[in-house]
Amino acid sequence: MMRKRELHPLGHAEFCECAECKNLRRNGPAVPYNDQKHAVAVTKGVLREVFGDTIDHISDEEMDDAVVPASDDRGQWSPRAAAIIYVENGFPGDYTEYGMELWQQVGAELEDAGLYFEPVNSAVFAVYPV
Repeated sequence: MMRKRELHPLGHAEFCECAECKNLRRNGPAVPYNDQKHAVAVTKGVLREVFGDTIDHISDEEMDDAVVPASDDRGQWSPRAAAIIYVENGFPGDYTEYGMELWQQVGAELEDAGLYFEPVNSAVFAVYPV
């Protein structure tokens, strides 16, 4: 007896070679938008807490531009992430000893919240669920 073919979430057969299916197999499903909004809120709070006085000059509007849900990211740096951080918006760089220590602390705080981040490049970091 022939085994019934399982369907892909896109409605395609599991062995489909279309670009969408290949991308989904390679990267996994995107993070749901509500989870992205939660990751953005947590990330903003962690950044404000860790960087404190060093980012007081960043307004709420600038923070909204600096930390965005991945699906709203204008650069589409990492569509499978939960959030994107634009570091060039006034955050200390990770290229100094002081900056590295602060970003390590950000990483630890995000991990406590079930998230982690990794650099896409020197100006953009992607935040993912653990």
